[in-house]
Amino acid sequence: MPRSPRAAHLVALVGAAAVIAPASAGAATIDGGTVTVTPKGAAARTLERAGVAISASGGATAANGAVTLPVVGGRTTKVTLVDLAPTAGLQLRGRGASVALTDLQLKLGRSSLLRGRIDGGARRTLFRLKATRLYPDAAGRTATRTSLSLRLVAGAVRSLREELGLPGLRATTFGRATVGVTLAAPAPVDPGPTAPTTPTTPTTPTTPTTPTDPGPTLTGTADWGLKASFRNYIGGPIAHGTITVGDGAATNPDGTFRFGAPEGSFDPASGAIDARFGGSVHFEGHAGLLQMSVRKPRVVLEAGATSGTLYVDASSKSLTTGEVVDYPNVAFATLDFAQGTKSGSGDTVTWTGVPATLTDEGAPAFAGFYGAGTVLDPISFSLSNG
Repeated sequence: MPRSPRAAHLVALVGAAAVIAPASAGAATIDGGTVTVTPKGAAARTLERAGVAISASGGATAANGAVTLPVVGGRTTKVTLVDLAPTAGLQLRGRGASVALTDLQLKLGRSSLLRGRIDGGARRTLFRLKATRLYPDAAGRTATRTSLSLRLVAGAVRSLREELGLPGLRATTFGRATVGVTLAAPAPVDPGPTAPTTPTTPTTPTTPTTPTDPGPTLTGTADWGLKASFRNYIGGPIAHGTITVGDGAATNPDGTFRFGAPEGSFDPASGAIDARFGGSVHFEGHAGLLQMSVRKPRVVLEAGATSGTLYVDASSKSLTTGEVVDYPNVAFATLDFAQGTKSGSGDTVTWTGVPATLTDEGAPAFAGFYGAGTVLDPISFSLSNG
């Protein structure tokens, strides 16, 4: 019998080279939409003749011979990734055997393909495509593409033959996909403070005083939502979950979280930051099958660098084993300070809208819910040496 993961999850996506958002707008965030798969190709007909039904699983829906999967997030840069509801997927159910296609990732560009897992196995290419882009509307708020041809690749065919007992299955057209996504409104850009026009007159350097105390007290707050689509999913009709803040964290009106009471250091001269904020957030859904907590987010930026790291103390419940695993001080996300906005002066600094991208180390800490490279919510924070 084929393997069946405890909670099937699907991240299906679309990648396109420099589409949807104008080049001048930079990266954009996808916050909704659908991907519909219509299995009417030669491979699908082979499955049908063999008595294998293709249906929806998890949060997907089926109607008129097509399977529709909800989009819960994504990003657009040089490629576009569209994240679908993690429990949604395609189920191939035959006589005495059933196979789930999950954790999908579709890339559109010079080499277009759809990767995923067959019954929870290793991720590999399942389908190839010829399309290279999505088509944005005039306002840049939606992007669509119809009739994307999905062709099974030889490696996937070998696995499906074995799992379903279908020696006659061939590497040929499986069906077509239609993609429609919506884009989040861009965050307002803060131009920051105006640079002084009068240069500072150099003075004779004085001998620095060796500090004899622990230094100034660090104050400030950080606002971060982890990932908006994940919050919506937890509180939605599929997961029926809850979000709980604790240890001094609070929920902002927009649904993001405020962390405070920072510890660490901020060097106004070099811009170096190593600040750990207090507070915790716990997510739970699917009657406890899905659990994840993040605590004490820590922002680290080296002097002169434009890329930093967001660390967290995380714990998550494995979707396959059901065990809760701790990930202390894990490098959860890469921070792109070059795309954030800096303001403040003297002993105070404020960074707003710093993009965050899930790391290889952060992916398992995120309960395997998203893969490395997934765009998370940007982080904003203020620090002051009191």
